[in-house]
Amino acid sequence: FLAIQEAFESFDAYIWRFVDGKPKQNAWRTVTELPAHSPESEALSRDLKQRGFRFVGPVVAHSFMQTVGVCPHAGHRPGQRPHRGLLPICRVGGARVIMTGRV
Repeated sequence: FLAIQEAFESFDAYIWRFVDGKPKQNAWRTVTELPAHSPESEALSRDLKQRGFRFVGPVVAHSFMQTVGVCPHAGHRPGQRPHRGLLPICRVGGARVIMTGRV
């Protein structure tokens, strides 16, 4: 995590690069059409695993991307970036870290 922040200035910048800095525009009409993963979440998962992260498969990565508005799901308006810069808080070595902030 810290290496990603160092390399990309923030975890936020790292995540948004998987969609070229813009929310992916989806055209699903029903919840049953929502995929469990996407090419972007597969790429994020692969990259995180190469960086030493564990338990970050494409489904988990896709859920995260939906939560932060990178790959909006049903209920988000097109172009809406509801969580830009507001990624969740995690624990790194026992310390609480806001993923968009520097440690």
